[in-house]
Amino acid sequence: IHDLFGAFVSDPRLLPPQYQAMAAAGTLERATADYIAGMTDRYSMKEHRRLFAVSEFYNLPRVVAALQRIEIHCFWRYI
Repeated sequence: IHDLFGAFVSDPRLLPPQYQAMAAAGTLERATADYIAGMTDRYSMKEHRRLFAVSEFYNLPRVVAALQRIEIHCFWRYI
């Protein structure tokens, strides 16, 4: 939630148009808080993944395996 709030406040263009209008008429922080308060848990997680591109970490075993292959390959190159 903290990450989402920071992202929306730092770049209001990420907010939906009606909340951008609310921010222009009032305070950006209040419009951002109202937008986030209306999110479901699932939608807030989806927005966080979209804004911070963390989807590749949800497949962490695959990422670790790829890094291990690179590490082994680099090790054998220098022996």
